[in-house]
Amino acid sequence: MRWNRSFAWLLSLVFLAITPAYAQDYIPLAVGNRWVLRDLRHADKPFIIEITQQNDRGYRFTSTTPWGRSGWTLVNRGGKYFMTEYGNSSDQWAPIPDGTLYFDFSSPAGSKWSNQLGAHNVVSTSLQVRSASRTFDHCIQIKHSIGKSDTVFTFAPGVGFVQFGEGAGAFVLDEASSSLPGAGISASVDTGRSRPEIESRPAPPRMPHEQSSRPLFGMTANQLATDPGPQAMVQRFEQVKALGAKYIVANGSWHDLEPKKNQYQLDSLNYLVSVARPAGMEISYTLRIINTVDRDVPDELKRTSWGDPKMQERLFALLDSMAPMLKGNVQWFMLGYEINEYLNRHPAEANDFMKLYRAAEEHLQRSVPGIRVSTTLMYSGLDQLNGRLSALNPNMEFLALTYTPLEADFGVRDPSVLPSDFSRMKEFAHGRPIVFQEIGYPSSPVTGSSEDKQAQFYRLAFKEFNSDPSAFSAVNWMMLGDLSDSATKQFSAFYGLKGAPKFEASLQTLGVFDKNGQPKKSWQIFGDELKGK
Repeated sequence: MRWNRSFAWLLSLVFLAITPAYAQDYIPLAVGNRWVLRDLRHADKPFIIEITQQNDRGYRFTSTTPWGRSGWTLVNRGGKYFMTEYGNSSDQWAPIPDGTLYFDFSSPAGSKWSNQLGAHNVVSTSLQVRSASRTFDHCIQIKHSIGKSDTVFTFAPGVGFVQFGEGAGAFVLDEASSSLPGAGISASVDTGRSRPEIESRPAPPRMPHEQSSRPLFGMTANQLATDPGPQAMVQRFEQVKALGAKYIVANGSWHDLEPKKNQYQLDSLNYLVSVARPAGMEISYTLRIINTVDRDVPDELKRTSWGDPKMQERLFALLDSMAPMLKGNVQWFMLGYEINEYLNRHPAEANDFMKLYRAAEEHLQRSVPGIRVSTTLMYSGLDQLNGRLSALNPNMEFLALTYTPLEADFGVRDPSVLPSDFSRMKEFAHGRPIVFQEIGYPSSPVTGSSEDKQAQFYRLAFKEFNSDPSAFSAVNWMMLGDLSDSATKQFSAFYGLKGAPKFEASLQTLGVFDKNGQPKKSWQIFGDELKGK
């Protein structure tokens, strides 16, 4: 069997590394975001904040309150929001000195600072705010003081402004009147108590992807080895997006999405949508109930059979909690990641898992009409579609794959195998579209590769995509930057392969930038293809 090493855990860790920046993005920055807050005693006089423009100074906000109108421009630097301009009309803006900190979401409660805007204080980082329809957890409250006048804002992660003021007279977010992707969905949801139904806003109109002349392309935007820290992840995402990337891959662990029974933490999904939708990017999302070699379920379900009614009930409840954010936003949904490897190791579980998959697919399609459902396989697992997974094959609406052509010893196969491998994929797809959750090729000489070989692989792949675009819907390249030495050792230890030279070399050099932050030849190819050159 041709071997294709899984880098699922790496992609997952990359996304989790981005997620703290996402989840802790207490003011989602996107033109068109609009927060409407109301004092219920005077509901006809709201407090409105909206992002009206983006320029080289940052994002411009307009504030309309019962007392007047003002504006300011903010830029986010690692969770610290600096004000760069202030204005009181659409055409009168005064610059503010660089380094004028307005909101700080990266510092602990009790942190204080002062500048020309006044005195500032992080009052709390663990508040709970209740709106008319839900509860927002883990909120940060910041107080500004100028003389004897205090201004108090409270923010929810991934949502933004949820309260202005304090006490009975506070203005609280009115979600129905606001315009914020996923507003409120990041709040904890307790299925054990009654709650109003969550409605999702309609997605912007889009043509079905199959009508496109070529696949959608994306790239896992991890930080470069030379980057100062995880805060650079957003910059790397913007770097890939600027080339014209229109596809973004996300993974969610059931264990992480439901840390406590019937209580869900959907911050990462919420923020993913808020980032992808304004950028016009299509989303694939994998719910990892299987993660290559292991179950990725809540601890109390680790020993529960896939066929146990309790497993189905819990999975359906999780899908119901996710449905409002999936609807109109996520085009491809994968239940399980590289399931062929897990079921190779646990063949007795295959039939029960396939029954659970089919039931979950039907349930999800009822609650999220139009979503396409499948599961992710390694390229080396295709044979199982005619074997152990044959009963699942008809229920896969598309073929979701990971593909890195390596030998069993972690050395590279020659790039010339790509056309025949792609032909084999299309045979197994039987006319269904193919979605690459990951495709990549290392460049290290230790693996028998080089930058030239990696570039050849990129050229051959794009040649295939361009010559038969109807066969492929979306392609995610793995990945932007080579890993640092320390990250490589950490990740190889995670897989029990620390000190295995070829494995570490293949893992480390999948990027199109080397560990010194310099672009490889494949980066130019990727950029040219996305720009249509």
